[in-house]
Amino acid sequence: MGRGRAVLVVLTATLGTSVAQEVPVPTTPGETRAPSDEPTEAAVARVLQDDPRVHAMKMKVAVRLGVVTLTGAAQSISEKEAAEAAVRRVSGVRGVENGLVIDQPGEPPPGASMIPEVPAR
Repeated sequence: MGRGRAVLVVLTATLGTSVAQEVPVPTTPGETRAPSDEPTEAAVARVLQDDPRVHAMKMKVAVRLGVVTLTGAAQSISEKEAAEAAVRRVSGVRGVENGLVIDQPGEPPPGASMIPEVPAR
């Protein structure tokens, strides 16, 4: 749990006396980010950029509590596996969620239209 919020709880006993106690409230995932994730994310991005088997420009990296999530596209299964293997060697990486999708020849990139654009006359 990162830096959470605290709530002041006041309990009133049957004799009319009050007891105040600060109770920590856990933070929700995504509300805080461990400081150690930022250097890990930078190191992972560097490793992917330096690996000749990987096209890092088509990939996105996110790190949460040492777990790296890869998203984006790879040109082949071997590139997807190479990216994951490179990431696993980075110090501070506790796990890898490989969400890379394989580009299919002739298929538009994710988010692009399958309908070819025709110039206006």
